[in-house]
Amino acid sequence: MGKKILAMLLAAALAVAFAVPSAAVSGKVAGGADGTVKTVDTRQTIDTADITYQNMRVENNLTISEEVGRGTVTLKNVVITGTLLIRSGGPVVLDGVTCPNVTIQNPKYKPTVIATGSTSIDTTYLKGNCVIEERDLSAGGEGYIDVVYSPNVNYELTNVSLERMTKGVNAPASGRSFAGSSSGSGGGSGGSSTLPSAGGSVGDLVENKG
Repeated sequence: MGKKILAMLLAAALAVAFAVPSAAVSGKVAGGADGTVKTVDTRQTIDTADITYQNMRVENNLTISEEVGRGTVTLKNVVITGTLLIRSGGPVVLDGVTCPNVTIQNPKYKPTVIATGSTSIDTTYLKGNCVIEERDLSAGGEGYIDVVYSPNVNYELTNVSLERMTKGVNAPASGRSFAGSSSGSGGGSGGSSTLPSAGGSVGDLVENKG
């Protein structure tokens, strides 16, 4: 009996040791085929981690749900006419995304949202702790144009140029620019480490007192 139990325990240990972790399940793709754009006019929800959602025009709202957990979601060549709501806790890559409003709000984790390529977001609302980053923006990519943060939110801005901050703790004078990282709780504080890789810049960083 003892040998049988030992063999069962050994088999279970080997199964765990050689199991493929969920993060390794990559390459999942949804949306339009290469070279085409698929248009939908209903609300869309992404609840699967480690997926690329590409070549889409969403004439409604798109939600990346908490069910994604801390997995990665990539939006590539996506136009959203409504609001992009990010409630997941892992990295979100916006590659060639155009959207009027992005809201970042995860109650538990601090997701990193990366704007790259030709991405242009009119207004980004920071309603939960998060990191927003601009990386390798193309000439037509404006990145995060305006950012509105809620009180008591701990945010970090990485490689984001701030043209002006209109309100908040330690807000610099109008017209002052930051290169590299700017981070803080509430109003934030400026840094000067690395120049942004392209022309994206935040026009207004405003505290939402509503």
